[in-house]
Amino acid sequence: MTAMNVLRGSVAPDNRPLLRKLLGMLAITAERELTCEEAATLLDYYVDLEGRGEDVARLLPELAHHLRICPECEEEHAALAAIVAGELV
Repeated sequence: MTAMNVLRGSVAPDNRPLLRKLLGMLAITAERELTCEEAATLLDYYVDLEGRGEDVARLLPELAHHLRICPECEEEHAALAAIVAGELV
């Protein structure tokens, strides 16, 4: 049974969008993922590099990937970046 068969078959229609989202996240999962705790320890450094115009995706690819797939950590990143940029007081 493929993932698409699951989407067409025994999954309740109300749950299909969630299942699609989960399957999409699974498809972009790397062999080694950072945990949220690991990502948090690198976030200050990441934002500092961003502020200096560095290519953070090249320098910290695992963290860049984590931020793409983790809405909670991306929210923390956005808040910290805004603080550093002086957008929040």
